[in-house]
Amino acid sequence: MKAEKTIRLSRSRGGASNTALEAWNPTFDALVADLKRPVVGEKDGPYFVRGPFNGTAERGDDHITEANVVILDGDKRIDPETGELQVGAPPPRELHDILREHDIGHVIYTSHSHGLPDKGNRYRVVIPAPIGSERARLQAVVDYVIGILHGAGVMLAPAAENYGWSQAWYLPRTREKDAEFLHFSHHTDHQLDVAAITAEWKRNQTCFDETKVHVHSDRPRDRAGLIGRYVTEHGDLVPIAAMLEKHGYLLRHTGTLNGAPAYRFLAPGSDSGSPGVTLFRAKDGTWRTVSFHGEHDPLRQIDAKTGKPLAHDAFDLFRILEHGSDWKAALRALDPRPVIRVRGGALEKITRQAINALAAMDPPEIFQRGTTLVKVAHLPEAGNAHGVHMPKGSVILQPMDAISLRVPMVRAAIWQKAGRGKREVEWHDTDPSQDIAATVLKMPGEWGDLPVLVGLAEAPILRPDGGLYDQRGYDSVTRLYYEGNAPRISRIKPHDLTLENARAAADYLLKPFAEFPFAAPDIDQAVVLAYMLTLGLRPMLPLAPMFAYSATAPGTGKGLLVEACNLIVRGRDPATMAPASGQGADDEMRKRITALLIQGAASVNLDNWTSAVGGNALNALLTADTWTDRVLTKSQTVDLPNRVTLACTGNNLIVRGDTVRRTLLASLDAGVERPELRAFKITNLAEHILKDRHNLLSRLYFILQAYKAAGEPEKDGQTLGRFEDWSRAVVAPIRWLGMPDPALSQQRLRDDDPETQRLGALLKAWHDLFGDQWVTIKQVMDGAWPREWTRPGDEQGEKREVLRDALEDVATDERGKVSSKKLGWYCTRIHNRVCEGFRLQKDDVPKRKQYRVTQTDHWLD
Repeated sequence: MKAEKTIRLSRSRGGASNTALEAWNPTFDALVADLKRPVVGEKDGPYFVRGPFNGTAERGDDHITEANVVILDGDKRIDPETGELQVGAPPPRELHDILREHDIGHVIYTSHSHGLPDKGNRYRVVIPAPIGSERARLQAVVDYVIGILHGAGVMLAPAAENYGWSQAWYLPRTREKDAEFLHFSHHTDHQLDVAAITAEWKRNQTCFDETKVHVHSDRPRDRAGLIGRYVTEHGDLVPIAAMLEKHGYLLRHTGTLNGAPAYRFLAPGSDSGSPGVTLFRAKDGTWRTVSFHGEHDPLRQIDAKTGKPLAHDAFDLFRILEHGSDWKAALRALDPRPVIRVRGGALEKITRQAINALAAMDPPEIFQRGTTLVKVAHLPEAGNAHGVHMPKGSVILQPMDAISLRVPMVRAAIWQKAGRGKREVEWHDTDPSQDIAATVLKMPGEWGDLPVLVGLAEAPILRPDGGLYDQRGYDSVTRLYYEGNAPRISRIKPHDLTLENARAAADYLLKPFAEFPFAAPDIDQAVVLAYMLTLGLRPMLPLAPMFAYSATAPGTGKGLLVEACNLIVRGRDPATMAPASGQGADDEMRKRITALLIQGAASVNLDNWTSAVGGNALNALLTADTWTDRVLTKSQTVDLPNRVTLACTGNNLIVRGDTVRRTLLASLDAGVERPELRAFKITNLAEHILKDRHNLLSRLYFILQAYKAAGEPEKDGQTLGRFEDWSRAVVAPIRWLGMPDPALSQQRLRDDDPETQRLGALLKAWHDLFGDQWVTIKQVMDGAWPREWTRPGDEQGEKREVLRDALEDVATDERGKVSSKKLGWYCTRIHNRVCEGFRLQKDDVPKRKQYRVTQTDHWLD
């Protein structure tokens, strides 16, 4: 525009209540000058309107003949993510730079309330433009300018005053002399093409008229509600706007429709500069887009029946913009499951496809465990079965059967069966049959890539390379499933992994046990630490011993000690198993063990045992990395990985026989008659542990990582027989800390073992009577019960009497008599075993077996 050209306006020298107008025809330079000089005073004062008046010199829409400036009221901004209005306009300098970049002449000046704490930026933007008398042209140019600002990221909120035909605009005023007043202007000869802007605006106004668009599009049958689910999850304003912007659509304007914000975008490739895509909330509440651009815009689609533009929801955008309008490709992207078609004569192929589909599930859901397929589950309530109590929330492994496997098979694949259509065979969705599921279950060894699950980890997994796996889910490296209920372990700096810090970590870890009355504190605390380390590492160890906790009286805290260790490492109580007694106790124990391992129990406490702990089933469990047994009530044999950690509690607990060398012992002795009445500094140990579990568990893993960083210096030391891997993983770090070897606690069990005592008595009595000579079982029996009795007081007679008592303890049969057959079986079982300094040796001579007892200095158990 040229400086000498005037701009036809009107103004009033009074306040807003004074509607009398006078002509005001400044040049652009004069307008800039007048809007640059603020007057100090109240807000109300002289003002101007956007055009000249007719014969009636009074402010009113009917009296203003035309508009010659666009005026934007700057007092609010739009949050670009939520579309919500916020107090305070964008900085005026940003608007000035953008308008100048587009060579749009303008004046910007701040208003009376600018800079107040609760107001922010407040200003007016005045742009000369030959609007004329058509009011729609004013709205078109206002929308056009705001669209330019929004496209540049300056989200000035449109105000209703912008479109007011006779709106009064105050001339510059400030609250006080020193109040901030900002002023920007740009001169140009360029003039906005109001006619072209208005024509494009009118073409796009149908975007805001929902009756002129078709809001429903024909779709194929929605398998499993995929489309509806996608619209629910991605159909809000923010994700739809993000998808548009991802594909190059530029936000140019914000308005309202149906009581909600409506957004107009410029399509990529448009040369009109007018935003032809509207994002609005339809009357049914669904956010949709509609395009009035040309054919260059893929969103410009017309309904064939109504001839109206199609309004697209979130799935339509996903289909059109992400998948080139291909329905099948879009649905495959939402549901990548493979298709399995069920037809006769293809059972082998179908089962192979089913196994592959289950194996491809990410994250995995079905696992092969020994000869069974299982999934991870949780007990909704505490459970009692086969004498075992499982706490509420316990993570378990649920074996799959032909019914329960069908649901994962549906989640893993789309199942279809053939149906006869009008012209050709049509495939329809169906469910896998129980026969197919049963066939899959009967194919151990052919489960291919189905992940192998060794066990459940309820504490973070320390991998063999020293790395820590602490994300909930399946770890393919260790083939364990981490439950993920533990707090995140603190990350450790390598230079902190020192022996001194590891000892401090052990001290901190044992603090919760400071008030337990350990009979031998050093060795007992080493056993407690070994138990906690075992609970953490057991899923990766093939074998581990049992941990026995014995007290001299009830109420001493042996059960609480086991619970506390489990809370630190696992975050929950162990499963508990009551004693099995009477005839068939060992068989009952075997059944319970099988039930436990089927569920994948990680920790079990044999609680409050009053009888001697031991037996074939328990011994087998402690020395078997795989447990084989028949499932109760089923003619099915299972092979199950064994990763359970066993504890045992009792008062004056006795462990018998071979179980002794498979067990460690910690003893408690409060030294008072009523230990349950003692007072403690930590009144609620479980609550204390759970509050501090993050620090306690972090210390546990610090010890292990520090030991590994030190080069595992004790790993080649003495190991416990049958538990070599466990000794290197658990005992070696404890010895490295300077604590006693927890395996030394076994001596106390040996001293109290009734079987060891009976064996020792037999070997000594045998040697006292026969010396080192070889004898048969018959000769032993004849020696103990000779045909001719010796006189009382005879030394040989006394030795025979002692031997008779020892034989009665080990070889009495069901009739209450000493059996030579049972004695022979007993001697076969214990030959070469050393006890109390004696060893029974066996010599298989032709047609008979001979035995002798010799003294030895080697105490090997």
